[in-house]
Amino acid sequence: GTCRVTIGKGACRYCVEMEAASITVIATSSQPEKIENKNLFGIVCRFDQYTVTDITDLLKAKAKTVNVSIDDESAVMIALHSKCNIQNAFKILKRVRDYVQVVFNGDITIDKTKSALSALGIVEQYTFE
Repeated sequence: GTCRVTIGKGACRYCVEMEAASITVIATSSQPEKIENKNLFGIVCRFDQYTVTDITDLLKAKAKTVNVSIDDESAVMIALHSKCNIQNAFKILKRVRDYVQVVFNGDITIDKTKSALSALGIVEQYTFE
């Protein structure tokens, strides 16, 4: 079949037709509620939120990439403060890591995480299903 792609926007936009046997599109959105039409051109879009377990696993992996050790309880606590949003979770992890390195100089533990979240004024969000 043929796939029509619009490039650019406004008066400068133009369309290109490409031959394609089949197309798979994978995309993410941190705010799926703002997408007006979730059934575009016969394409059914499904949005799943991250779970606490998903975010916890991603936080532990991210902690390794920034050379910091984080315990399971701390990762869960940060996940619970993230509003189901992985970008928020990573930002909180970075802020907690910075706080722990300056104030405590060591690994991220639950007591240090509680202290950091309190000092930073980050409140827990219960938006997980």
